[in-house]
Amino acid sequence: SKDRVYNDALELIEYVTLANYEKRKDMKVTYQIKALGKINKLDFYLERAYKLKYISEKQLLSKADELGKINKMIYAWCNNEG
Repeated sequence: SKDRVYNDALELIEYVTLANYEKRKDMKVTYQIKALGKINKLDFYLERAYKLKYISEKQLLSKADELGKINKMIYAWCNNEG
């Protein structure tokens, strides 16, 4: 549902923000991993929405590209911290 997608998107923002301000390395990594998990979940929702014809292929590709960019940024962030 829209609420689930909206809430997961907000949690993604929350995890990125918490990781950004967290001083302890282990907690920072935990938040980063949770953020990556939320991206995967949102990507799954996009695929389902497309398959159920709630969104167009153009919308799917656009949003999937945006999520891919965020995913790459968080992976790069994780690698630079280690």
